[in-house]
Amino acid sequence: MESTELDMKDVHDEKEDAKNLIAVDSSKHETNDEVDSIVKVPEHKNGPINSALRFVRSTFRPMRQRVPRFYFLLFKVWVPLLLMICYAIFCGHFLAVLESKPEKESNDEVLRNYIEKDFKLKLVLPNVKNSYDSCLEQYESNQNQESLNFTDLKTFLQNCTRYALSDSQKIVSEFQTDVYMDTIDSLTYDWNVCSENKLHMTAPEQAIYSMETFAQQLQESVQKNTDQYGPLSTSAAASLLQENSISPHCKVNSSAGALFWYTVMTTIGYGNTAPVTPGGRAMVFTLGFIGIVLFGAVISQASYTVYTIVDDAFRMISAKQLSTGYRCIFFWFSIVIIWILVCAGVYARYQAVNYTVWDYDYADLIW
Repeated sequence: MESTELDMKDVHDEKEDAKNLIAVDSSKHETNDEVDSIVKVPEHKNGPINSALRFVRSTFRPMRQRVPRFYFLLFKVWVPLLLMICYAIFCGHFLAVLESKPEKESNDEVLRNYIEKDFKLKLVLPNVKNSYDSCLEQYESNQNQESLNFTDLKTFLQNCTRYALSDSQKIVSEFQTDVYMDTIDSLTYDWNVCSENKLHMTAPEQAIYSMETFAQQLQESVQKNTDQYGPLSTSAAASLLQENSISPHCKVNSSAGALFWYTVMTTIGYGNTAPVTPGGRAMVFTLGFIGIVLFGAVISQASYTVYTIVDDAFRMISAKQLSTGYRCIFFWFSIVIIWILVCAGVYARYQAVNYTVWDYDYADLIW
């Protein structure tokens, strides 16, 4: 009888020691009974769910007793945050699917406007130059050829207007550059990715690729129809332009959708993009609100767990002064700054390896 009581006392002492490894005081943490109640299984019932709960309890209870810090970090910090990331990926993908089509249509319209403006600008100088020859031919037909050498007159006018045409060429080139850059800025890739052979490309690189591909497709369509039906009329060319699209070369950008959803869930909200479809807006309004509530609960639990473990570690190394007062504030503020610098450095390295042109420099990444 005494031996049984001693064995029971030893088991009880082992449980208490395991609890005290991560507790600053016994009132701050769940007892073993509270943890057992979470996965409590009626002994007289069987079934797949009860069997699974028994398996979970038998598997993780020893872990909680042997490595309590790892146990609480795993199930109160890492696993909940991983589940929230999965939630952001899941919702972000379907949001990107909803918003993908309107963005493709908007980009197609921007590209059509670019082709029209570029085509008109390219016709300016040839039209001006041809107008000289046309006017001279009309003048020549109405004058006495013996009194004036029209060949010398044409040569003279060409030399005389050469500098004016050169200046006009520079002005037209400047307009073409402005139209080109405005088009790059107007194209968006918030919900789609348009790249060659699925290569990593920045937004400006995707815009350039889209413009070149769109123009090439249009040229091939015009050439094909010209070979079949002869020179195209203005209406036929306009019809081909409207039918042309960059969509076949684009796919849904699930990662961008997940990033947008994460900014909603964390209430960061950069404001650089927003859903435009009714379905996308309804999705953000409902599931986004749920995500904010869940993320707040996860962060609250995770921060309390991390603080308790770190505070206990400070007590173990006799650094209690880092747990309270101004030193505590300075310590955690320094940790946040270091974390921001490290994350910015990691992403800068990622850009350098995967992209030829960087979207952001290191200072931008820090902010």
